[in-house]
Amino acid sequence: EDEYEEEAEEDPEERAARLKAERKAKKKLYQSRLGRLKPRDPEPDDHPDDWPKVPIKIPRKKELDPSAEGLKVEHELVKAVALPKHENPAVYADDLDIDLENDLDIDGEESISEMEKPQRRVVRGANWRSERYKFLLDAGANALLDPSELNELFTPRGSVLQRFRQNPLIAYGVVVPLEGVLLDTTAFHYETWKRLAKRYGLPRPSVDGVRMATSLAPYDAESFENSVYRIFGRVGLQSHDIMVQMRQDFVNAVFKRIDRRIGLDSVTTMDGAAQWIQGILKEGVHMSIVTKLPKTEAVALMEAAGLNPEALGPNAIVTGEGPESQILLRASLAMMRQPRLTVAVTDRPAGTMAAQEAGMRSLSITSRYSKFELDGSDVVVAKYDEFVPTDLRRMFSDQDFEATEYLFASPEVQ
Repeated sequence: EDEYEEEAEEDPEERAARLKAERKAKKKLYQSRLGRLKPRDPEPDDHPDDWPKVPIKIPRKKELDPSAEGLKVEHELVKAVALPKHENPAVYADDLDIDLENDLDIDGEESISEMEKPQRRVVRGANWRSERYKFLLDAGANALLDPSELNELFTPRGSVLQRFRQNPLIAYGVVVPLEGVLLDTTAFHYETWKRLAKRYGLPRPSVDGVRMATSLAPYDAESFENSVYRIFGRVGLQSHDIMVQMRQDFVNAVFKRIDRRIGLDSVTTMDGAAQWIQGILKEGVHMSIVTKLPKTEAVALMEAAGLNPEALGPNAIVTGEGPESQILLRASLAMMRQPRLTVAVTDRPAGTMAAQEAGMRSLSITSRYSKFELDGSDVVVAKYDEFVPTDLRRMFSDQDFEATEYLFASPEVQ
């Protein structure tokens, strides 16, 4: 009652002047620089806990000197500065010259602001597609390709989109492995394996084992070890040093036989493969040949089998080692075709899995495995002539050529 009587007896002009002075002092205190802030005891009717708190991040580059005059702020007070209700947090942070999004707090840990962060947008130039394509092409096997990025990179637009709608077959791509799928090199490799077995005291290889190992392209360490196990069983697996020497002898023998044209007369195309390729190219479908052999040796094998590599185009033969899915994506990059509109031809279950990882459709030939073992493929045929070029439209009946925006799969790729 005494308080109310005192307030009632206060002169209105004096009360207005007092309140104005308090507001002015309060505004001056909380809109000043962070170095000028001084802790004070809050009044009972004006407690800072009643005001909204916004986390403030202190950059590392602005070192705080506790000995500076007028700077006696505890860490707990710095982390959450109380703001008046009428103040805009973003404007207040700009006034303090603090980046609420990128800087770090005083403990060196990232602070999570309660304010909604603006989404970052990637600003691309007019020629970003051609620049990105040249960069990936120059990087070669060192580039880690992503199916989503290639789908966005080669999305048809403008006149290209109209051409694809008029003739959908020219929008598709076909990737064919060289050895085991396009060419039958079993007899050629059998002589090499037989001499290798005699040199290292291994049993005589079987023709079926060599046929199963041919499609693995045993030129890298992992493929060679799997090939040895398929041909000789557990007896063929030796120590690491011996396996390295065996693989080196095998690769040198293969390259030597190809360079000297020894045994190339035994290299032939798979049944119906040559006619099938001619039909595919006649319809305007892009084709790429993938192999782990160098390009010179690959061209020699194709010419020995009666094929013309120049008819496929300058970048049609894709060479190199690495995961099979990355080799398929490099072929898609060379053809400038989207992986989602590309068919990977294979003859083994591992090739089907690689096609799925690359975001492609798979066409399996039952030359080495049964139809049951290749059941994971999109289409399974016994011979090439069972799959005509018009069947490509049936495989991609659920796809269209609209310019769809694709997102990058990983921040590293972006």
